[in-house]
Amino acid sequence: MHGAFSRKVVWMRIGFVGAGLMGGGMVKNLLRAGHDVTVLQHRRPLDHLEKLGARVVKELRAVAEGAEVVFLVLPGSPEVEETLLGKGNLAAMLEPGAGIIDSSTSFPGSTRKIARELSERGLRFLDAPLTGGPANAEEGTLTIMVGGERADFERYLPLFQAMAAHVFYVGGHGTGHIIKLLNNYLALTHVAATAEVLGFAAKLGVDLKSVWDVVRASGGNSRAFETVAPRILSGEYPLTFELNKAYKDLRYVSDLARDAGMPLGIVSAVMQEFELARALGFGKHDYSSVGRVWERILGVEPRAHVDR
Repeated sequence: MHGAFSRKVVWMRIGFVGAGLMGGGMVKNLLRAGHDVTVLQHRRPLDHLEKLGARVVKELRAVAEGAEVVFLVLPGSPEVEETLLGKGNLAAMLEPGAGIIDSSTSFPGSTRKIARELSERGLRFLDAPLTGGPANAEEGTLTIMVGGERADFERYLPLFQAMAAHVFYVGGHGTGHIIKLLNNYLALTHVAATAEVLGFAAKLGVDLKSVWDVVRASGGNSRAFETVAPRILSGEYPLTFELNKAYKDLRYVSDLARDAGMPLGIVSAVMQEFELARALGFGKHDYSSVGRVWERILGVEPRAHVDR
């Protein structure tokens, strides 16, 4: 379903774990919508959220105290499992009937296991991963795909609408994470291809501004090309999505395909490019730094000034 739902103002007490590049913007929009938000201290300073009215705390128990729902925006399934059911044991701190929304990019098998365990404890659970970057999180223009019980989706819909331009209910538990992984697989395939093409064009001595102009007007264009190509061509790679996390998403896709008995040949090739980037020391850099692989291998710097 698309995000054209009627908006209802329903005030809620919200806990939030993972107020980083994406989560920070999400918290801002929840506060602007009038919700009470308690945020777990992050490695990044959260003074800006406190000024907007967030309560910043150092312990998970304080996040859970009185919360009707808790959002998680964490690196992946190991961190989600540890927070909910492991040493963090957030699930034990919440009152029955409370909700947990996992907006991380997690592995669907883990998501379904968590959903079963939380249901036995009387807790609601939704997987609600995001597409869009930090700017979309700040602007409240994310796209959110939600898996879980339809009634729980309807219950928390006003929260999603406060943060997103598009909200989709996509099916049962784990479905949100499946679709997010498939979307990232497509996008990162375009990113890897863009890096190869620009490096190859530079090696062949082709005018790179012409490559940009022609591709943008032709069938090879994509959102990924329009986002990543200017970074490679300028040599500037602002951090929006860590390359290590992009590689993790590709690994999840590969694992999902293996479990389903589905031979996905392209994902292996894309993973190899990201593995090369990690081996060259770009793991903590922006995902578009995969373009630097071909600069190193081909001995070229594909540079051109382009209008974005």
